[in-house]
Amino acid sequence: MNGVIFGPFYRIFVSLPVKIKQQTKNVHFLLDTGSPKTYICEEVFESFKVFIANNSSSYKVLVNNKPIIAHLPPINSHFKEVNLLGMEYLKTFDAKLIVDFESEYISISFGSLNHNVEGIVRFILFSLGLFFVFKKRPYFFFSVIIIILFYNVYEPISHYFRFTKIFLSFIL
Repeated sequence: MNGVIFGPFYRIFVSLPVKIKQQTKNVHFLLDTGSPKTYICEEVFESFKVFIANNSSSYKVLVNNKPIIAHLPPINSHFKEVNLLGMEYLKTFDAKLIVDFESEYISISFGSLNHNVEGIVRFILFSLGLFFVFKKRPYFFFSVIIIILFYNVYEPISHYFRFTKIFLSFIL
């Protein structure tokens, strides 16, 4: 997701889809690295026809299709009419925040299964390559694969080549 740096105090704003009760709306958030929690103002909850009786209550919502607990800002706070995206959201979903002050632009990306899938595909391709190299000695091939599996299956393929080179230098 992308956002902008806005105003004389260089505040970071992002617009994200918020889903409450099967209804989705775009909501503008101030990204606040000083806030541990995410706050959604009363006006947004009312637009979803959600009325929170106790002002210190929280509500389960989907922000950018990610489940979080959003809190109503305290009545006497200086941000009671602002939606804050807090650090708990960013940390929970392994966010990477890139801030470009030159172009006044920000980018937030999240950890995903794609990285794990890439690692698994690399490992399978590397294993097939090893199989063809050590086809005449299948037990040696399987022992190399087991050692690599225990070492770390999700590292980049260059790491496997270095590890295999070192491993083979000890054996040969």
